[in-house]
Amino acid sequence: MSDEQTLAGLIADRKGTRSYDRLSRDCGGVPTSKRLHQLATVTPKNFPDPDTIRGLAAGLGVTVTDIVMASARSLGLSVYTGNDPSALSIGGAGELPDSAKETLTTVAREFIKLTSQYQTDGEADAQVTESRTEEGSPKRGSAGRKTRSPGAPMKPTGNVQVQDLTVDDQGVSPDDAGKQDDYALARREGETEERRRRRIEGEPWDRADPEGPEAGA
Repeated sequence: MSDEQTLAGLIADRKGTRSYDRLSRDCGGVPTSKRLHQLATVTPKNFPDPDTIRGLAAGLGVTVTDIVMASARSLGLSVYTGNDPSALSIGGAGELPDSAKETLTTVAREFIKLTSQYQTDGEADAQVTESRTEEGSPKRGSAGRKTRSPGAPMKPTGNVQVQDLTVDDQGVSPDDAGKQDDYALARREGETEERRRRRIEGEPWDRADPEGPEAGA
Protein backbone atom coordinates (compact mmCIF):
# COMPACT_ATOMS: atom_id res chain seq x y z
CA MET A 1 0.00 0.00 0.00
CA SER A 2 1.36 3.41 -0.99
CA ASP A 3 2.12 5.92 1.76
CA GLU A 4 0.70 8.71 -0.41
CA GLN A 5 -2.76 7.29 -1.21
CA THR A 6 -5.86 9.45 -1.10
CA LEU A 7 -9.03 8.16 0.56
CA ALA A 8 -10.53 7.19 -2.82
CA GLY A 9 -7.34 5.32 -3.73
CA LEU A 10 -7.27 3.57 -0.39
CA ILE A 11 -10.90 2.41 -0.77
CA ALA A 12 -10.25 1.18 -4.31
CA ASP A 13 -7.10 -0.65 -3.17
CA ARG A 14 -8.68 -2.36 -0.13
CA LYS A 15 -12.22 -2.91 -1.39
CA GLY A 16 -11.28 -5.78 -3.67
CA THR A 17 -14.23 -7.55 -5.29
CA ARG A 18 -16.66 -6.63 -2.54
CA SER A 19 -19.75 -4.58 -3.32
CA TYR A 20 -20.37 -1.33 -1.49
CA ASP A 21 -23.17 -3.03 0.43
CA ARG A 22 -20.83 -5.77 1.58
CA LEU A 23 -18.11 -3.25 2.45
CA SER A 24 -20.59 -1.18 4.45
CA ARG A 25 -21.52 -4.27 6.49
CA ASP A 26 -17.82 -4.95 7.10
CA CYS A 27 -17.51 -1.35 8.33
CA GLY A 28 -20.27 -2.00 10.88
CA GLY A 29 -22.91 -0.11 8.90
CA VAL A 30 -21.04 3.23 9.02
CA PRO A 31 -20.52 4.56 6.45
CA THR A 32 -23.44 3.39 4.34
CA SER A 33 -22.98 1.91 0.88
CA LYS A 34 -24.13 5.20 -0.69
CA ARG A 35 -21.62 7.15 1.40
CA LEU A 36 -18.86 4.70 0.51
CA HIS A 37 -19.58 5.17 -3.20
CA GLN A 38 -19.44 8.95 -2.70
CA LEU A 39 -16.10 8.78 -0.88
CA ALA A 40 -14.67 6.60 -3.64
CA THR A 41 -15.79 8.77 -6.57
CA VAL A 42 -16.18 12.38 -5.39
CA THR A 43 -13.41 14.61 -4.01
CA PRO A 44 -14.37 15.43 -0.40
CA LYS A 45 -14.49 18.95 1.00
CA ASN A 46 -14.17 18.02 4.68
CA PHE A 47 -12.73 15.30 6.87
CA PRO A 48 -15.00 12.32 7.57
CA ASP A 49 -16.58 12.29 11.01
CA PRO A 50 -14.93 10.10 13.71
CA ASP A 51 -17.48 7.23 13.36
CA THR A 52 -16.86 7.08 9.60
CA ILE A 53 -13.09 7.06 10.15
CA ARG A 54 -13.31 4.21 12.61
CA GLY A 55 -15.74 2.27 10.38
CA LEU A 56 -13.49 2.68 7.33
CA ALA A 57 -10.46 1.54 9.28
CA ALA A 58 -12.31 -1.63 10.35
CA GLY A 59 -13.84 -2.37 6.94
CA LEU A 60 -10.68 -1.69 4.93
CA GLY A 61 -8.37 -3.43 7.38
CA VAL A 62 -6.10 -0.43 8.01
CA THR A 63 -5.31 1.84 10.94
CA VAL A 64 -7.14 5.00 11.92
CA THR A 65 -3.93 6.88 11.08
CA ASP A 66 -4.08 5.53 7.51
CA ILE A 67 -7.66 6.81 7.11
CA VAL A 68 -6.80 10.24 8.56
CA MET A 69 -3.73 10.64 6.35
CA ALA A 70 -5.59 9.49 3.23
CA SER A 71 -8.43 11.93 4.00
CA ALA A 72 -5.93 14.77 4.42
CA ARG A 73 -4.35 14.04 1.03
CA SER A 74 -7.82 14.04 -0.54
CA LEU A 75 -8.20 17.60 0.77
CA GLY A 76 -4.87 18.65 -0.77
CA LEU A 77 -2.80 18.53 2.43
CA SER A 78 0.76 17.22 2.19
CA VAL A 79 1.08 14.61 4.97
CA TYR A 80 3.33 11.58 5.32
CA THR A 81 3.36 8.60 7.63
CA GLY A 82 7.13 8.14 7.17
CA ASN A 83 9.88 10.67 6.56
CA ASP A 84 8.46 13.98 5.42
CA PRO A 85 10.54 15.31 2.47
CA SER A 86 9.48 18.86 3.34
CA ALA A 87 10.95 18.55 6.86
CA LEU A 88 14.61 19.14 7.79
CA SER A 89 16.25 16.82 10.30
CA ILE A 90 19.50 17.96 11.94
CA GLY A 91 21.46 15.30 13.74
CA GLY A 92 22.28 16.19 17.34
CA ALA A 93 19.95 19.20 17.36
CA GLY A 94 17.67 17.43 19.83
CA GLU A 95 20.43 17.53 22.46
CA LEU A 96 20.86 21.30 22.30
CA PRO A 97 19.58 23.56 25.09
CA ASP A 98 16.02 24.79 24.77
CA SER A 99 17.22 28.34 23.99
CA ALA A 100 19.33 27.07 21.08
CA LYS A 101 16.44 24.96 19.79
CA GLU A 102 14.18 28.01 19.91
CA THR A 103 16.76 30.07 18.02
CA LEU A 104 17.07 27.45 15.27
CA THR A 105 13.29 27.18 15.02
CA THR A 106 12.89 30.96 14.73
CA VAL A 107 15.54 31.24 12.01
CA ALA A 108 14.06 28.35 10.06
CA ARG A 109 10.56 29.85 10.34
CA GLU A 110 11.77 33.20 8.95
CA PHE A 111 13.54 31.51 6.04
CA ILE A 112 10.39 29.54 5.21
CA LYS A 113 8.30 32.74 5.34
CA LEU A 114 10.71 34.62 3.04
CA THR A 115 10.85 31.74 0.56
CA SER A 116 7.07 31.45 0.47
CA GLN A 117 6.71 35.23 -0.08
CA TYR A 118 9.34 35.17 -2.84
CA GLN A 119 7.54 32.38 -4.68
CA THR A 120 4.20 34.20 -4.37
CA ASP A 121 5.66 37.47 -5.69
CA GLY A 122 7.38 35.64 -8.55
CA GLU A 123 4.13 34.03 -9.66
CA ALA A 124 2.32 37.39 -9.47
CA ASP A 125 5.04 39.11 -11.55
CA ALA A 126 4.89 36.35 -14.15
CA GLN A 127 1.12 36.75 -14.47
CA VAL A 128 1.43 40.54 -14.87
CA THR A 129 4.15 40.16 -17.52
CA GLU A 130 2.10 37.63 -19.44
CA SER A 131 -0.97 39.86 -19.27
CA ARG A 132 0.97 42.90 -20.57
CA THR A 133 2.47 40.83 -23.37
CA GLU A 134 -0.93 39.67 -24.52
CA GLU A 135 -2.37 43.21 -24.38
CA GLY A 136 0.56 44.71 -26.31
CA SER A 137 0.63 42.05 -29.02
CA PRO A 138 -1.10 42.96 -32.32
CA LYS A 139 -4.10 40.88 -33.15
CA ARG A 140 -3.97 38.58 -36.15
CA GLY A 141 -6.70 38.15 -38.68
CA SER A 142 -7.96 34.90 -40.08
CA ALA A 143 -5.25 34.94 -42.77
CA GLY A 144 -2.46 35.50 -40.26
CA ARG A 145 -2.05 39.23 -40.99
CA LYS A 146 -1.42 41.57 -38.11
CA THR A 147 -4.31 43.87 -37.40
CA ARG A 148 -4.84 46.70 -35.00
CA SER A 149 -7.86 47.31 -32.87
CA PRO A 150 -9.97 50.06 -34.39
CA GLY A 151 -9.45 53.34 -32.60
CA ALA A 152 -11.97 56.03 -31.81
CA PRO A 153 -12.99 58.25 -34.76
CA MET A 154 -11.09 61.50 -35.05
CA LYS A 155 -13.05 64.48 -33.78
CA PRO A 156 -12.17 68.18 -33.80
CA THR A 157 -11.06 69.45 -30.42
CA GLY A 158 -11.67 72.83 -28.83
CA ASN A 159 -13.91 75.36 -30.52
CA VAL A 160 -12.97 74.37 -34.05
CA GLN A 161 -15.82 75.02 -36.50
CA VAL A 162 -16.04 73.19 -39.79
CA GLN A 163 -16.98 75.40 -42.76
CA ASP A 164 -17.77 74.51 -46.34
CA LEU A 165 -15.22 75.44 -48.96
CA THR A 166 -16.17 78.30 -51.28
CA VAL A 167 -15.17 78.78 -54.88
CA ASP A 168 -12.42 81.14 -53.78
CA ASP A 169 -11.03 78.50 -51.40
CA GLN A 170 -10.84 75.84 -54.08
CA GLY A 171 -8.00 75.78 -56.55
CA VAL A 172 -8.28 76.85 -60.18
CA SER A 173 -6.78 75.34 -63.28
CA PRO A 174 -3.62 76.91 -64.76
CA ASP A 175 -5.62 78.17 -67.82
CA ASP A 176 -8.21 79.88 -65.67
CA ALA A 177 -5.55 81.35 -63.40
CA GLY A 178 -4.21 83.63 -66.15
CA LYS A 179 -7.70 84.84 -67.05
CA GLN A 180 -8.50 85.61 -63.45
CA ASP A 181 -5.24 87.54 -62.99
CA ASP A 182 -5.89 89.52 -66.19
CA TYR A 183 -9.43 90.26 -65.15
CA ALA A 184 -8.33 91.43 -61.71
CA LEU A 185 -5.67 93.71 -63.27
CA ALA A 186 -8.20 95.20 -65.69
CA ARG A 187 -10.61 95.94 -62.87
CA ARG A 188 -7.88 97.67 -60.88
CA GLU A 189 -7.01 99.90 -63.87
CA GLY A 190 -10.65 100.88 -64.42
CA GLU A 191 -11.05 99.01 -67.70
CA THR A 192 -14.65 98.37 -68.67
CA GLU A 193 -16.01 95.01 -69.67
CA GLU A 194 -16.41 96.11 -73.29
CA ARG A 195 -12.82 97.37 -73.55
CA ARG A 196 -11.54 94.17 -72.00
CA ARG A 197 -13.52 92.10 -74.49
CA ARG A 198 -12.14 94.09 -77.40
CA ARG A 199 -8.62 93.81 -76.08
CA ILE A 200 -8.88 90.08 -75.73
CA GLU A 201 -11.00 89.22 -78.79
CA GLY A 202 -9.89 92.10 -81.08
CA GLU A 203 -12.00 94.22 -83.42
CA PRO A 204 -14.22 92.55 -86.01
CA TRP A 205 -12.08 93.83 -88.88
CA ASP A 206 -9.00 92.28 -87.26
CA ARG A 207 -10.44 88.78 -87.53
CA ALA A 208 -10.33 86.80 -90.82
CA ASP A 209 -13.59 86.59 -92.83
CA PRO A 210 -14.42 82.87 -93.17
CA GLU A 211 -16.52 83.62 -96.32
CA GLY A 212 -14.01 85.92 -98.00
CA PRO A 213 -11.47 85.02 -100.68
CA GLU A 214 -8.61 82.82 -99.62
CA ALA A 215 -5.32 84.49 -98.93
CA GLY A 216 -3.25 84.98 -102.07
CA ALA A 217 -6.21 84.85 -104.49
